[in-house]
Amino acid sequence: AFQKGQLNIDTDFDLTVFETLENPYDPNQRLALTGEKHGVFWDRAYFDGKLFSYFGVAPIFLIYFPFYFLTGHIPSDALACAVITALASVVLILLLLELINRLNTKVPFLLLILGMISLPCGALLWSSLTCANFYHIAVLFGILSITSFFLFLLKGERSFGKRRFVFLALSGVFLASTVASRPNLVIYLIVALPIFVSMLKDSKTLFSDISSFLVPTILLGALIMVYNHLRFGSPFDFGAAYQLTVFDVSKYSFSFSLIIPAIYHYFVHAPSVNRLFPYIHPVGRIFNSYGKTPFIYLDKTVGAFFFPAAWGVFLTPFVFANNKKARNTAYLSLVSVVIVAIIDMCFGGVHLRYVADIMFVLTLLGILTLLLFVGNQKRGSAKFAIAFSVVTALLIATVFVEIPLCFDNERDMILHYHPEFFKIFFY
Repeated sequence: AFQKGQLNIDTDFDLTVFETLENPYDPNQRLALTGEKHGVFWDRAYFDGKLFSYFGVAPIFLIYFPFYFLTGHIPSDALACAVITALASVVLILLLLELINRLNTKVPFLLLILGMISLPCGALLWSSLTCANFYHIAVLFGILSITSFFLFLLKGERSFGKRRFVFLALSGVFLASTVASRPNLVIYLIVALPIFVSMLKDSKTLFSDISSFLVPTILLGALIMVYNHLRFGSPFDFGAAYQLTVFDVSKYSFSFSLIIPAIYHYFVHAPSVNRLFPYIHPVGRIFNSYGKTPFIYLDKTVGAFFFPAAWGVFLTPFVFANNKKARNTAYLSLVSVVIVAIIDMCFGGVHLRYVADIMFVLTLLGILTLLLFVGNQKRGSAKFAIAFSVVTALLIATVFVEIPLCFDNERDMILHYHPEFFKIFFY
């Protein structure tokens, strides 16, 4: 579409038929008219007689266009997801190392390696890669963007001169990129508040710091607002309310009655465990009540706390007992996670890829606290040996929870493209 100088997506489907419907966003009306439930228009935004993608535009400019200009081809969903997954894994690991360095605690080398391996697994990066499609491209790029924002912000806080300018500018770029890929993840900006306050209080180059961060943020933010206005008539309208999907999502709204179901589905929703390979399976479950909500999208998922690395968050009050700033930042992270889960529940529903919106934060904080907890124990003591063994088991278990989800997920790509892996266990 951009190559043709337009913002809407071309399709062979005659969109004018939707003009005859009382409510084109009602899936039953569309089905009765077209006979198609999942047509080429599925999960696209229909507005003013045109079809748009309401999924973030950032991957187009930062992944698709560079690849297209270099090769003359558009990358497949699998390749795009592979590139984003690799970059997000690196950024998450660098962020973990940055946090450990800032907290000045010696962590056993073996546990650090295990933490670096289990971090992308607990963040659901690999299972997202194995069901590559435009949904997961947006999710993965959102994770890459918001973690890059925090990494460069933390780097900038501790740097000086040109490096500080560059790091803060990059943090601004990736904050805008978050908005342009997965807008709900901007909620995690709450976690950055203590960092900003600290920089404002202690900075000797305040004007340079503010301008280096705000200039790219404002410029890119303005472009996003213009892009939204040109498509949907409002700078703050990303088009999600116009999607052609399982329900008229314009009727979605925040509901207090969904807070408890959100806690259940996003944190303690149990997987199915049986003898069928890969033994651990995401599963759909129904909560007791969803209040008066007109519709809830319920799909297969696994709650966050079935990934053992996330258990480390319960050590937060003990690990950061003597570090008020770190403790408050950790608490803000947990509050932000709960807010994101509730917002996703109210405006999206239940799905494993929605859980990915919170897993990278919970896993990062969980692994960080686990590693620091072991590092704070006296070497050679019984407490150290027990803590080392337990944390090792939790990190390894996290990997073994993620691996089955790579084989059993919404697209089942390994089953379809490499069934020989399944035959090893079935025959």
